[in-house]
Amino acid sequence: MKITISLEPSLEITSTQKDYFKAIEDLMYGYFSYLKNSDKKAVIAIDEFQKIVSLSDAQKIEELLRTIVIKRTNCSFIFTGSKRNMLLSLFNRSDRPFFKLGKEYALGLIDFDVFYKWTKERFSRKNIFLDEEAFKILYDSADGETRFVQMVSYELFKELPTESVIVASIMQRYIDDIIKSKNDLGVLLDTYTTVQQNTLKIIARTNGIGVYAKDILDEFGITKSACQSAIRSLTEKGIIFEQNNEFQFEDVEFKLWLQSL
Repeated sequence: MKITISLEPSLEITSTQKDYFKAIEDLMYGYFSYLKNSDKKAVIAIDEFQKIVSLSDAQKIEELLRTIVIKRTNCSFIFTGSKRNMLLSLFNRSDRPFFKLGKEYALGLIDFDVFYKWTKERFSRKNIFLDEEAFKILYDSADGETRFVQMVSYELFKELPTESVIVASIMQRYIDDIIKSKNDLGVLLDTYTTVQQNTLKIIARTNGIGVYAKDILDEFGITKSACQSAIRSLTEKGIIFEQNNEFQFEDVEFKLWLQSL
């Protein structure tokens, strides 16, 4: 702690520990000691945890965090992220420090009725009425994904005048306009092989159900084995994932854009 006495006094808190990794240890173990001595409990939540793999010295940081988590006192950790395949690989691959350290817990969709009631109430603050059928179009298009629902809702709230009514046609138009504006998705698609591109189009077309049906494979000119190989690769890349025997996109906008082709 550094105090500067002048016409503009200031108080500055700086770490006396110059070793970055030792500073993290000191911080966390000091916090655990505080919790124990104060008879308190805490939960530390780290969001977008999968981004740790992009850091320099990622392996060393993971190893340090694993040691800290194991030695925790009166504290639990929650690691969340939007890239489920990348996140799960941190805990399911035997060559990663966090292998089998925690328990997986998948967050399900927000219940439709609850989500509709919440969103409808927010629109009412501007005297805009949200029709239930219109919201169902948005909810189903987004596969219940909160980010996309909120993004479309924000545009509607921002642009529509007071005393408006959001019906199905208006909702669909806003969804279509947002998807059409995603020019970067065409560039993304071009980064994949032809087989991978066709596999992505098949998953989008079928909503991830029955992707190995012979008629649709013939339509796109690929074999079942080639499609299976592409799915494995796309899953490893974190583009798609499998849930309840269905293939789904990590990015719902990518799915909707492919469906619009």
